[in-house]
Amino acid sequence: MFEKMRSSAAPLPILLAAALAGALLGGTAPDACTTLTITDTNGGVYLGRTMEFALDLPWQLTYFPAGREYTSKLTDGTPGLAYRTKYRMMAVTMPLASPTDLKVVDGLNAEGLTFSALAFPAVGPEGDPEGLRKALAAVDLGSWALGQFATVAEVKTALESQPVILTPLSTLGNARTPLHYVLHDRTGAGIVIEYADAKQTVYDNPVNVMTNGPRFPWHLTNLGNYSFLTNV
Repeated sequence: MFEKMRSSAAPLPILLAAALAGALLGGTAPDACTTLTITDTNGGVYLGRTMEFALDLPWQLTYFPAGREYTSKLTDGTPGLAYRTKYRMMAVTMPLASPTDLKVVDGLNAEGLTFSALAFPAVGPEGDPEGLRKALAAVDLGSWALGQFATVAEVKTALESQPVILTPLSTLGNARTPLHYVLHDRTGAGIVIEYADAKQTVYDNPVNVMTNGPRFPWHLTNLGNYSFLTNV
């Protein structure tokens, strides 16, 4: 299912909420989670995704008003970055440390910025004691990005100075946030955020499609194997 990305002049789209819920709650077998955008003849951008996940997790459809305050929790509960949201968000979430500690898995904000988490064998920074108070746990990237930014360009710029660390997720066997992240905005621009070799890399996404691991450059190279195909 697809829904058009809208600006703050319109209410958060209810149809996208239904699409997200259907995609996430309906996935029953491990396969290949996929996100993609399409653009209509009038330049309108639509996002769609599937969710094939092997675990039955307590997904929740959640509306977040603007002005919410967050403090990212790092390893062993150490407090990290504190931030306040500027934009309303609608998201599919999952509780982590408590029933009210809802982490954004997939969603959008009132400006048309979207966020999706996909499976990936991440190996990223774990943080240093000196910088922990300014660090953001990767599991909080969704609320941080959707709550504060309107475009992928803004997110990309902010990540240049924002330290992000991977923390163990109890719901996933204490794996250190085994995900990579895809963001799109209402202009059609997209980026992919990955953590590998103990560092963060942000890629522009020229094809506006993404799935699970391996790394994003591998997927772009692999597309060359199908360059002879046509829809004619």
